[in-house]
This record gives sequence, C-alpha cells and structure tokens, in this order.
Amino acid sequence: MVNDINGLTPTVTNGTGKKPSRVDSVGAENQPALETTSDATGDNFALSSQAQLLSKLEAQISRLPEVDQDRVDAIRDALNRGQFDIDSFSLAQDIINFEFK
Repeated sequence: MVNDINGLTPTVTNGTGKKPSRVDSVGAENQPALETTSDATGDNFALSSQAQLLSKLEAQISRLPEVDQDRVDAIRDALNRGQFDIDSFSLAQDIINFEFK
C-alpha cells in the first residue's frame, strides 16, 4: 500500500483512473455506525463501530494481569524438582524463526 504524503509518492488509483478520496484504508462504505462526540471546545470526532469495539477490548485487556503468576509458579516448581524438560533444538529453532521473520 502506498501512502501519499505531501505528494512525494506515486498515487494509487482505484481502477477508475481517478485518485481515491482521502479516507482511511477500510473505506467509507465499509464503516457502519459512527458515533459522533464533541468536547467542551466544540471539536467533533467520530468513532466507527470497529473503533468502539477495539476500545472496549483494550479496556478489558488492561484489566488483565501482565504475568500469569500461577503458570510462573508451576514452571518454577517443576524446574526446582528437575521435572521441566527444555527442548534446546526446538527453542533454538523458535529463536531463529523469530529473529529472521
């Protein structure tokens, strides 16, 4: 996808030979249910239903703990008992895949 920033990049057309209107990548026809809000200064903004859903999901995720303490404790106990096996080949492969993708 090419972003036209101050006219410095080539323009992508929508197949009609015309430049598409300046709308986000989803397109206006795919954005139902806009919620319009204004603040004390009179500025207005609109949130699509997708943005509203993302906002709710972010709020739910922010309430979750960053660390699953039960899992950490279980792994720590297994390590102390010598019952936690580490597949070093699989671990190395996962690191390589992460670094080069």
